[in-house]
Amino acid sequence: MQTHLIVEPLGEDDILTIVHCMVIDALSFPQPGFVAARDLPRVGFRAWVCRSTDSPEPWGFLGCLHHRDTLHITVVATHPDHRRKGVATALMRTAVLQARHARLSRVSLEVRPDNRGAIALYEKLGFATVDRIPSYYGPGDDALLLVLPLAQPKSRHKTRS
Repeated sequence: MQTHLIVEPLGEDDILTIVHCMVIDALSFPQPGFVAARDLPRVGFRAWVCRSTDSPEPWGFLGCLHHRDTLHITVVATHPDHRRKGVATALMRTAVLQARHARLSRVSLEVRPDNRGAIALYEKLGFATVDRIPSYYGPGDDALLLVLPLAQPKSRHKTRS
């Protein structure tokens, strides 16, 4: 049986889902980055969760900040039991679609250089490494900055010269 995924916004008042996201975060990263009390109330912060149609619990989540002309993804995490099932891809595509709808010029994110699976996913979606940030995660723990430029739709009206 094929699993169908649903991506939906995470609300500040959805405490049970937030707790599940915090557990996923703790299982996914050496230094968890999703802190509901810090991130959710921030101006411009948005988050989505992804789950199966068969489960009320989230399988993964994505958080991002809209800053100027960029949607910056601050965290993407998938529960270890549900990796390689399209969860992160569905979340990333949702974020990129939202950035396009908002007519932003790019989507950006940081990733550890040794996270080959994540880097492969981001590159498959069109992201490219533009910089290495020394000691981003702590002393000697660098990050790669990846960016996806978004082409803006051309105007349908031609200008006469």
